[in-house]
Amino acid sequence: GGSVGLSFAIPIDLAVDVVNQLKQSGKVSRGFLGVGYQEVTREMVEGFELKNSHGTLINAVTPNSPAAKAGLRVGDIVVSVDGNNIANFNELPFLIGRLRPGVETALGIIRNGEAMQLKLVVGSREQQAQNIRLQIPTLPDLESSVDNILKVGVIAIPDNIKDTYNIGHGVLINRIEDGPALEAGLDIGDVITSIRFASIESPEDFNLALSGIPKSGTLPVLITRPGQGTRFVAISISD
Repeated sequence: GGSVGLSFAIPIDLAVDVVNQLKQSGKVSRGFLGVGYQEVTREMVEGFELKNSHGTLINAVTPNSPAAKAGLRVGDIVVSVDGNNIANFNELPFLIGRLRPGVETALGIIRNGEAMQLKLVVGSREQQAQNIRLQIPTLPDLESSVDNILKVGVIAIPDNIKDTYNIGHGVLINRIEDGPALEAGLDIGDVITSIRFASIESPEDFNLALSGIPKSGTLPVLITRPGQGTRFVAISISD
């Protein structure tokens, strides 16, 4: 019940931008690159023969994403966005997120020790999700049942999706009906990799995991959304 000295701050220009978008369209659109990134450590400064640790190291590029289409590569270090220098690696998603989808931006990068400029058209996270789902093949010969507490049907992950998105295990949602999973934001194309911290390797594992859960409560489910990463989703279960 007492303060422990924690506080959170939102820059006023970001807050104003969000408010204006909500007034104009009723939703907030955020720019999207489609990359994984990490800090440039002291060891990496030496390994990449850099002058300092400024910038963001790209460690993954999602196929067919705005970053991939622009030619951004794993190992590139993004040091600026539209001339705004990146001091801390966490600034990259903040700077891109403030741009509108469809806007062209210039990324200052270091590749193999050489400084370069890369032109890139910022994408939309919503559009990327739609594109990913369109790439999922139709598998009419693989049936699945939604007769479970989550109201989702799952199948083994096709090899091409495993290879494209580097997914090691899990089950692919290919059917979903109104129910707890849909309400929690799951959708066709999502990959369920664990339920209540139990690893899911096959549809049989999925059914076994669901057979032992309580009839009510909150169910932690780890999902991978191809092209967008992995996250836990809390699914509310009720009688």
